[in-house]
Amino acid sequence: MRVTKLLAFLQGFREMGNAKVIPQLTGMSVRNSKRKTFIQFRENKKDGYFKLIEYQSDHLFTENDAETILKIYDRIAVRRKAGMHWKNKAYLLSGLTLEIKTFNQLFDHYAACSSRGVNIKLKRIRERYFSGERGDRLLSSYCAESFKNDFLDCRAPDRADSDRNEIIKIISAAVNKARFSQSVQIDVQQLVAKGERSRADKSDKAIPRLSTLSRLILTAYTHGAYDVAYHLLIQLMASTRFTATTKIEWSRVDLKKQVIAIPAPLSKSACYVTHPIPRELVKLFQAECERKGAYRLATQSSSGKPRYIFESGHNPGKLDSQIRKKFERMKAIVIKDCNAESLDHYTLQEISEFTPHRIRDIVEKQLKLIGATDAQKEKCLGRKPDDVGSAYGDLSVPTLCQLKDKMMDKIFAEHPELKQVISSLIDKK
Repeated sequence: MRVTKLLAFLQGFREMGNAKVIPQLTGMSVRNSKRKTFIQFRENKKDGYFKLIEYQSDHLFTENDAETILKIYDRIAVRRKAGMHWKNKAYLLSGLTLEIKTFNQLFDHYAACSSRGVNIKLKRIRERYFSGERGDRLLSSYCAESFKNDFLDCRAPDRADSDRNEIIKIISAAVNKARFSQSVQIDVQQLVAKGERSRADKSDKAIPRLSTLSRLILTAYTHGAYDVAYHLLIQLMASTRFTATTKIEWSRVDLKKQVIAIPAPLSKSACYVTHPIPRELVKLFQAECERKGAYRLATQSSSGKPRYIFESGHNPGKLDSQIRKKFERMKAIVIKDCNAESLDHYTLQEISEFTPHRIRDIVEKQLKLIGATDAQKEKCLGRKPDDVGSAYGDLSVPTLCQLKDKMMDKIFAEHPELKQVISSLIDKK
C-alpha cells in the first residue's frame, strides 16, 4: 500500500521550484528543477535539506524507485530513533539499487564512499570541468575519444598542469567503484584509453631513491616515532597503499599463508586483493602480537582483541588518525638535518616532495631489478595481471613471497640500516 501511494504521488508531481513534502513521510520531500528531480530530507523547518537521490527530469518513476525511497526513509527513522548520525549516504543507500546515468550521479556516488581528502580534489575538478550542463551529460553517450575531446583536452581559465591526470584518476576510480558495487546499475564504456595518463607534468615526479625512504625510516625510529617507521616498513614490504596500510585489521593478516587481505572498499581497483609479504614482515607481525599480549587488550571489539594494527593510543579499538601528521613531522626533521649537512639541491627537493604513496613505485622498481615478470610484479602490488600473465605466469603465493624475500635481501645489502631498524623493532619491549 505504501509503495502504491508513493508511486502515484511521484508520477503525478510536476510542480517546479519549491519542495513538497511527500504524504506520510514526514521530513522527506521532492523538488523539481528544469533538469532534475530531487528526493531530500530535513529534520525540521530550520534545517537545510539533505539531498538523498536525484533523477533526470524526464525520469519515469517505477515501483523499484518507490521501494528504494521508502527503505531510505525507514533507515533514517531507525538512526534518528537511536540518536545516531543519519547523514551518511554510504549507509542509507547500501544494498539499494541505484541507476547512474550522468557524470554528476557518478561523482555523487563516488563522493559518498570516499575520504575527505579525495572529496576536496573531486570538488575542485567538478567545479572546473563538470559544472552546469556538462555534469548532466549521459555517461552512455561517451567513448574514450569523445571523453578526451570534451574533458581531458578541455581548456579552463584556472587549469592546473596536473588537472588532466587528476581527471583520469578520478573518473577511473569512480567508474570502478560503481561497476563493482552490487547496488548500482551503470552503462558506461571505457572513458580513458590506455596510455592517456601523462608522465611529464608535476603530478608524476621521478621515482624516489631507496636511500630517501631509508633516511625517513631511520629518522622516524631514532626520534621515537616507532609507529611511523613501522608504517613505512609495512608499505615497503607489503606494497600496500597508505590508507589501506593505516586501516589493516589483524583479522586480515594471515601469517601462515604470508598474505594481507585488502577488502574491496579499501582497494583502489574496488576489488578484493591479497598482498604477499616477506619473512621479515612475518617476524615483525609476530613480535607485535606478542608485545600486545597475543591480542589481549582492552579494546572496543567484542572479542577483546585489537582490531587494527595502528590503533589510537587514546581510543582503543579506533584507528590512529595521526599517522600522516606524524610522518610530516618526521619529514620536516629530515629536511632540517639535510640543510644542516648542506646536501645538494636535488636530494633536498626529492625529500621535500616525497609522499608515502610513492613507496609502491620504489617497490615496483625493486621487483624489476630482481627479475620479477610483469605479471608477478602486478600481483605483488595487488593489481590484476593481464590475461597472458594470469594464464601462464607462476603467480602462486609461495613464489610471490619468495620474490618479496629476494627483494628485501637486496635492499638490506644496499641499506643495512633498515635491517637494523627491523631487528630493533622486533626486539623492542
